Amino acid sequence: MEVLTAVVVVATLAAMASGKVPAVLALATGLAVGGILKLAPVPALFAGLSNGGVITVAGVLVIAKGRHAHRHQLEPADRGNRLR
Repeated sequence: MEVLTAVVVVATLAAMASGKVPAVLALATGLAVGGILKLAPVPALFAGLSNGGVITVAGVLVIAKGRHAHRHQLEPADRGNRLR
């Protein structure tokens, strides 16, 4: 059972690192597979999501993505023609 759990975790991390799949989809799939294969009780699978550290990191990622998207809207298309 530990080997199967390790395979699910590594596959989830590989999917996230590849960039081909959105991270949320990879994580949701990992949780679903863990629940379907009964690697842990379903309440235990979701218990870690209420951890303060997880919530903080999720918030920082959302803010960073918003700032990144907003920055590209505000910057001029031609960065070489800035006022000096």
